[in-house]
Amino acid sequence: MRFYVVAGEASGDVHAAGLIRAIKRQCPDAEFRGMGGDACAEAGMVLHRHFAQQNYMGFAEIVTHLPQIFKNIRETVADIQKYQPDVVIPVDYPGFNFQVMKRVHALGIPVDYFIPPQIWAWRRGRAKTLARYTRRRLVVFPFEPEFYASMGVTVDYIGNPLLDELSYSSSASREGAPVLALLPGSRRLEVQHILPIMVKAAQSWPVPVVVCGMRHLPESLYKPALDAGFELVYNQTTQTLRRAEQAWVASGTATLETALLGVPQVVCYKASAISVGIARRLIRVPYISLVNLLLNRNGVKELIQNDLNSDSLRAEALALREEPRRQAVLADYAELKTILGDSGCFDRAAALILSSVLK
Repeated sequence: MRFYVVAGEASGDVHAAGLIRAIKRQCPDAEFRGMGGDACAEAGMVLHRHFAQQNYMGFAEIVTHLPQIFKNIRETVADIQKYQPDVVIPVDYPGFNFQVMKRVHALGIPVDYFIPPQIWAWRRGRAKTLARYTRRRLVVFPFEPEFYASMGVTVDYIGNPLLDELSYSSSASREGAPVLALLPGSRRLEVQHILPIMVKAAQSWPVPVVVCGMRHLPESLYKPALDAGFELVYNQTTQTLRRAEQAWVASGTATLETALLGVPQVVCYKASAISVGIARRLIRVPYISLVNLLLNRNGVKELIQNDLNSDSLRAEALALREEPRRQAVLADYAELKTILGDSGCFDRAAALILSSVLK
């Protein structure tokens, strides 16, 4: 059987790789092709395109690159048509994947969406679009089935992939001397906006500072950290977090990963004024971090846009080193694990996709 996977960013690449391995466990002769990254390639997928070739962030940058984005969409759909897979599996990345799924649906190829975008946060009307153009919708947050049901759309809740990827039950053991972990994001503009602030705030920190970089980004982006004498590691986020006393984290999947590993954190986000202005008009949730969204309260501190500067970040981080604050955060993390439930996300997703393919 043939599967075509479309993952357009770092977290989606890792999640897609987990799904690929699970499908192979249940269907050893399965073949995979698509768009992804190093993780998907290591899992055995033939890459039509590496996601690093189109890793754009923010409204302004996306608008600037629209001609190239639509060219990539056309080329991806043409590759799918040539490959003739049994199913196409988009992974999050909605701006690109929604265009792909519509065109693939017109070709008569089934689409099973793994980790649909966070439409409960903004553009809720896309729930109907998902229902129209996909066969299955595999969601990873426990509140999503109720949301989709309110829109008249059925979904399958499969659990959260991070529970499988991190094996968080062993997170109590720390590996090596403690460090401060800086996670400035997986996209170029994120790193450009956030890392210099983190570096300035981390000067003369009581423990060594380690910056978690991404191989698909140029090393020049991390020059502020290198100039400050900080250690730079690539694609070692989980290993670094396992020895971190705390972490400063760009908003995204990494906030949930940090929480499941039991590391106190400050959540950071900064983008262009145009992008943030548009987002604030559209986004309909009170928090930007997955941790706070799942807890439905302000469990971890979020420093957004103008509130994010070196002074505010350092002040929050110093407060987080105090034991009462630290223990309160860890108690919230324990509740978060209860909310998310059991591991086994990838095996459940694979079984559902294969059950549809084999009908």
